Amino acid sequence: MHDGLSGRTPWHQDAAVLNSKGQKLTEMVTVWIPFTKTTKKNGCMITVKEINKMGLLNHVPGYRGQVELKNSKLLDKMKHVPLEADVGDIILLHKHSIHCSLPNRSNDFRISADLRYNVAGQPSGREPLPNFYVRSKNKNNIKIQNFKQWLTLWERAKEKCIPRKYAFKYPLPTFKNNKRDLSNLINS
Repeated sequence: MHDGLSGRTPWHQDAAVLNSKGQKLTEMVTVWIPFTKTTKKNGCMITVKEINKMGLLNHVPGYRGQVELKNSKLLDKMKHVPLEADVGDIILLHKHSIHCSLPNRSNDFRISADLRYNVAGQPSGREPLPNFYVRSKNKNNIKIQNFKQWLTLWERAKEKCIPRKYAFKYPLPTFKNNKRDLSNLINS
């Protein structure tokens, strides 16, 4: 697939950007929120049905340094499910959901945000980045009622990270044998 107006995100799993501890121990869901309508023309996400059941697969450094599924070109030949969405919709992704975005072939921007949630007490898998509890059954003193409270927690967490200089890159999931390669799992 070609890049289009402002690029595309290659085939990947969100668990691939977690550190190895997070890849193994963290139950995570990504909440993807469009701020503009997303269509095939302006680069909506796509996936392949039931492909998340394969677990975490091998990834490689991809185009422009993005994380990319090893042998991802095999997915380009499969039947895709477009995840078109309107403003106000959300798309939920399991950490093993394999997805990418189509190229933006429109003259407009496609704007979105994603938030990742995991079970309280589990590692975020991205420790250099700000993280904090928003709600927990085990932490009764947490009461986030509005955006200002959330933003205050975000700023405090971010301040703790600044001395670390944000220099982090986790090793990509690369298993010692080829059992976790997409090419071996699709063709079996």
